[in-house]
Amino acid sequence: MGDRPVLLLVAEPVDKAGGILTLTRLMAEQLRRYRPVRVISRSGGVNWSTACSASKGSTPRFIAQTLEHAARTRGADVVATHLNLAPLAVVGARVARGRFVLVLHGQELRVARTRTRCWSARHANLAVAVSQATAREGREKLRLPAGCIHVVIPGVDLHAGDARRAPSSPVRLVTVTRLVEAYKNVDSVIGALREPPLSSAHLTVVGDGPCRPALENLASRLGVADRVWFAGTVDHSTLQTIYRDGDLFVLPSTGEGFGLVYAEAMAHGLPCVGARGCGSEDAIVDGSTGRFVDEARPETVARAAAWLLDPRRYASISAQAVDRVRGELHADAFGRRLLAVFDGVE
Repeated sequence: MGDRPVLLLVAEPVDKAGGILTLTRLMAEQLRRYRPVRVISRSGGVNWSTACSASKGSTPRFIAQTLEHAARTRGADVVATHLNLAPLAVVGARVARGRFVLVLHGQELRVARTRTRCWSARHANLAVAVSQATAREGREKLRLPAGCIHVVIPGVDLHAGDARRAPSSPVRLVTVTRLVEAYKNVDSVIGALREPPLSSAHLTVVGDGPCRPALENLASRLGVADRVWFAGTVDHSTLQTIYRDGDLFVLPSTGEGFGLVYAEAMAHGLPCVGARGCGSEDAIVDGSTGRFVDEARPETVARAAAWLLDPRRYASISAQAVDRVRGELHADAFGRRLLAVFDGVE
């Protein structure tokens, strides 16, 4: 059981930005430490060792490669890294006479789900959910049996830096997210810059998407455009610099499946503002590594930020954030949790 091979099915280019694909890469890297792993991508872009990919957009080739490798890899765990891949993973697992493993991220459970995908999901031998909130959604929306779902909290492969002693003056806020979904509540972060606790703070927004023009217009209407920098999509090195230059990470998203960006920010000693009631509750420890808001309004975001920036507690919270990434939220700890679930389920 410990050396059972893994076929990891990926729908999009693995070098594309995004939390789901970042987690997929981490999963492959960690599993490869313990098991033989083959990554099969439909859209190309695979640059990992022991990986293959079909031509971009070549669904028939992707299906053929999956079934070909399944037939040659008896007893494999066939992993659907997205709900969209569940139908193919079901068939692949049967061809391999192995197990069908489904990864649940959360976001995909809130969009239209076809009957075929839902039916396929219910045939999973094992479902890995990235948070307690995502596990609940999987049970409710896919009708997965409770015993099938196992929560495996992700981690990040970043070296945890030093804790911060005090925030800068003026305070520098950081938000990292796709500017696509309204539930990210970036508008409330921009609005918080008008509140007295943050009236001189600066905000860097990393990420891009169709919501960006509206958010830029909002910053102008509120008179804070000179304190908001829309950095767009940046490379890894630039992102790490932005984290290092920041004082506080603010993303009161109400729909996170987990939120790897919170862990990335904590690795740099940034306390985090998040929203209660979603997967971020497994990333942030309220009052210890960050602060939750019950409703993502500008005034509540500003109050949470002010609480974390208080000089009497800022250094302690920053230190606890770094310690959390060095321990529970490190990629190596994620790998051990993942292996324990894979090996513990027949």
